[in-house]
Amino acid sequence: MLAEANRPRDLRDPSLGRALRFIHSAGELELDIGCGFGHFLVRDAEAFSQKLFIGVDVSSERVRVINRALETLAIENAIGLQDEAVNFLRSHVPEWRVSTIHVYFPTPNPSGHYTQSRLIDRAFAAEVHRVLVPGGCIRIVTDHDQYFREIRQAFSGADWWRLEWGTPSSGAWLVNTSYEWLYRSLGHRIYAAHFVRL
Repeated sequence: MLAEANRPRDLRDPSLGRALRFIHSAGELELDIGCGFGHFLVRDAEAFSQKLFIGVDVSSERVRVINRALETLAIENAIGLQDEAVNFLRSHVPEWRVSTIHVYFPTPNPSGHYTQSRLIDRAFAAEVHRVLVPGGCIRIVTDHDQYFREIRQAFSGADWWRLEWGTPSSGAWLVNTSYEWLYRSLGHRIYAAHFVRL
């Protein structure tokens, strides 16, 4: 899947073209990184029609599912795009453009040989800082305590203000995605934080 995401993008790709129009418009823009099948993306785009949303995922199959759902529901303020997150940010998003970035249960799974290819590190944090508007934030949720410690380290320092995002009480949801449903059903603890760009 990562090889698929790293192929050169054709600027005639209608999804990329629409994403670029979102990026270069004046509307408030939010990104859903690793958006999966788009449960959060579709729900929030429908609820906040005044905002623009781009979902980015390495899986072309998942992105097709998202864009079919958006078309079926006639949601015009969101688009799914197949790409690798850091490549997308570096290649297409100018500085001070994004208000909020959502990263919920980031993949690859933080275990075994995948640990070297985790999304969130200091290089990712630097790209996030570049594209966020001052006062913008990234919201991150994971069920893995070691990964959460690494995430907090990546976003430490004078450039960020960390706000803890409390563990939900029974019956409450943080982001109400399929991964949150799964991991909470398995009894996993959920870790979450907001990091505000200073």
